[in-house]
Amino acid sequence: MAVLALVVFAVISQRQRPVKSVDFKMIYPSKDTLVTKENLYKDVCQKLGTPEGVEIKNIDISAIEKVIEKNPFVADAEAFTTLRGDLVIKAIQRHPIVRISVRGERDFFLDDKGFSFFASKIQTPHVLVANGYIQSIQKRWKVPFSLESLKTDNDFQKTGIANIYKLALFIEKNPFLKAQIDQVYLNNDGEFELIPKIGEQVILLGNTENLDEKFKKLVALYQNGFSNLGWSLYSKINLKYKDQVVCVKK
Repeated sequence: MAVLALVVFAVISQRQRPVKSVDFKMIYPSKDTLVTKENLYKDVCQKLGTPEGVEIKNIDISAIEKVIEKNPFVADAEAFTTLRGDLVIKAIQRHPIVRISVRGERDFFLDDKGFSFFASKIQTPHVLVANGYIQSIQKRWKVPFSLESLKTDNDFQKTGIANIYKLALFIEKNPFLKAQIDQVYLNNDGEFELIPKIGEQVILLGNTENLDEKFKKLVALYQNGFSNLGWSLYSKINLKYKDQVVCVKK
């Protein structure tokens, strides 16, 4: 009982302590900086007040996390207090993987979880670019939106954005492809064409089915074929056909 009483007393004593300092940790999954811890901490202070000097029992941890997570560039946030009286806040920035350009509308980004957001005033991410015949989203779907929440919306699926995300995520997870592919173009047949960073070839991918098989052929061609024949021999590389790559000479 004595031990339990000491524990209870320690907990009560800790909750009555004022917050001595705030330790704000910002985690960046990519090299791009879209938001800073200074920006986020300013939001917390403006909406909830400055936490320094406030008794720990009066600190609303959940409210702090919600304020930070409302920022479109934040993927997740966590806050907690320590026995020393410190308030620790951790925030993870979103990881953008593709910039989507819809004709007549403002460009936006998708992160690796399928969440959309507009460009940051701090820095524009240098990521894969997707454009072409992408249907308008402005009238019905407003940024920010989550692809997870729209996966059963047949009209949204027709925009091509869900398939762009699938393709961009596949490229993002493959270091070789990420280093090679610069642009994704959705043509008027609803098929994807890829523009490489090196060379002038147009890569005809087709739809987003069997991506693993299609890109294995492309990687083999880059690593084996082009190393012997050169990069400038072909104008088109067609990956649409099973078990073969069709190349068109210039």
